[in-house]
Amino acid sequence: MGKNIILVSGYDKFVREQAKKIADEKNILFADVDAILEYNIQDEYEVLNKCGLTYLNKLKDKTMKDIAGYENTFIYFPLNLYINNNNFEIFKDCGKILFVEPNNELLYSLYKNDNSISEDEKKVQLSAYNIRSKLAKLNSNSYLCLDYFESDYIYNQLKRAIDNI
Repeated sequence: MGKNIILVSGYDKFVREQAKKIADEKNILFADVDAILEYNIQDEYEVLNKCGLTYLNKLKDKTMKDIAGYENTFIYFPLNLYINNNNFEIFKDCGKILFVEPNNELLYSLYKNDNSISEDEKKVQLSAYNIRSKLAKLNSNSYLCLDYFESDYIYNQLKRAIDNI
């Protein structure tokens, strides 16, 4: 494989598992950016309260730069982290970036079926998602649109997209 593959997904709970499976099959390191940040910082709120936002952001930036230095790794990035703090700038030269998202019909059905938030919150989240999605598409080498969430389908689509990068 050589360089890294950076997989960016707006719906990581559906994609992460299959991405990990593919990395295992290819016998390469799987790095989950969210999990690494959580491990390195442990309690973000405590760091924020004790050390301040500037220090917290420096910790996050250092972690991102460390991850960008990995080689021959499948790096998994949740969309919100990829877009926040312009992390795409840090990762643009460390590998090929594949952005994965649900098609519009699937995206809206996910929000429609979410009863944990109000209709107004759904509208705000959808708007934020669409803005992040546009930025991710602009800053990715490849794009994959999923028609539905089913393990075998996601696995096959990801595998095909990764093999074509």
